Amino acid sequence: MDWKIGLPLLVTAVLTMSGWFVGHWVSTRKDRSNKKRDLRTNYLIECFRRIEYAGNRVLDEAGRRQLEAAIADVQLFGSTEQAAAASVFAHGIADRDDNASTGPLLQMLRDELRHELDLPVVDVPMFHLRLLPGDEQVRPPQ
Repeated sequence: MDWKIGLPLLVTAVLTMSGWFVGHWVSTRKDRSNKKRDLRTNYLIECFRRIEYAGNRVLDEAGRRQLEAAIADVQLFGSTEQAAAASVFAHGIADRDDNASTGPLLQMLRDELRHELDLPVVDVPMFHLRLLPGDEQVRPPQ
């Protein structure tokens, strides 16, 4: 075989296979990162919903279990600041502190989730709408 023809073909083949391998490796890492981000975002959205549901409401047994699970999930999937806010809230509930509030934790979750979903920042304070039986015609405060 003539080395003048064989060597460039060999180099081209090695470079092509190397490029394919590096491209596959980068694509796999990107896919894994996107999947982790999607999974974390979905868990945090569900945590936000369960914690918001518990705010300013008398909870039954199922509601208390949902709140406990949400706090546990924030500790697992949340940022350091979110886990710390969940801890403050949980300790406040355990100590029967009347000032224990979900507000700071919900605000952190809302801000991060909106950032993650490329939604604009919302400067509207958090609030909980709670309707009691017979409140179908209630108007929000102006």
